[in-house]
Amino acid sequence: MAQLSEDPDLHVRELAFAARQYAVAKASSPGDYDALYNHGLVLQELSGRLPAGSTDQASMLRQVG
Repeated sequence: MAQLSEDPDLHVRELAFAARQYAVAKASSPGDYDALYNHGLVLQELSGRLPAGSTDQASMLRQVG
C-alpha cells in the first residue's frame, strides 16, 4: 500500500473525494457545522496544492460556506 507522501496524486484524489463527501453532508444537513468546518479544511488543503494565486485556487477557496 502506498504511503501518501510517496504518491501525491493519491493524496489529492483522497482530498477531492473527502471534499465531495463534505459537500453532500452540508447540503443534506445545513446545520452540521462540523461538516462545514471539515469541508473548509479539505478545500484549504487542496488549494495549497495548486499554484499560488491561480484562478483554480481562488475558486476552490470560495466554495466554503
